[in-house]
Amino acid sequence: MLNNLKNILKHSVVYGISNVAQKASGIILLPLFTHFLSVEEYGRYGLLYITTVIISQSLVIGQSSSVIRYNNLTGFTNRKRSIFFTLTSLVLAVTVVFVIISEIYIDQISGWLGSPEDFKLPVRVCIYIVAVVTINNVLLGKIRADEKSVLYTVAGLVKIFIQIGFTIYFLVALDMGLVGVLLGQLTGEISTILVVTPSLLKEIEFKFEK
Repeated sequence: MLNNLKNILKHSVVYGISNVAQKASGIILLPLFTHFLSVEEYGRYGLLYITTVIISQSLVIGQSSSVIRYNNLTGFTNRKRSIFFTLTSLVLAVTVVFVIISEIYIDQISGWLGSPEDFKLPVRVCIYIVAVVTINNVLLGKIRADEKSVLYTVAGLVKIFIQIGFTIYFLVALDMGLVGVLLGQLTGEISTILVVTPSLLKEIEFKFEK
């Protein structure tokens, strides 16, 4: 029992580091946002950020939780690699369809949020943010299921540093405004895939589970 308690405490501390760092990054970036973004751009960012969170959570269709369940459920131990492949493929397929439809109707989507001229490029970047975040939700779910808290935290820290660095570059050095902020977020999310994928490749069996 003592070993279990130590294990829980260790993982809690490691996960906590990532959560604290995530909040700290917001504190670091907030002064930049308020200085380099107009009030209108900051309002657009808030609208787009909330929209991307809602859509990405919808597109994952609960499969990040399914990965955790089937990974540790008795009776599925020998099939967890193929199940992970199946669930990941399902979410990837849904994401690809979302990107294709969004690109087709990007003018209309931009019009829903405001002026198509003002929103089209930011909306396009957000489409790919949603796609990458959706995939990351499944990959990070697998890492949590395997109790790889160190990898989870390392991926989170790399994402934060990459996002902060590129946001400063796009926003301050290139003066790209709202698009720069969104591109910084996109690069951070992409870095997560690059960090965790090598470790997860050995956890996949390329076989569909009906």
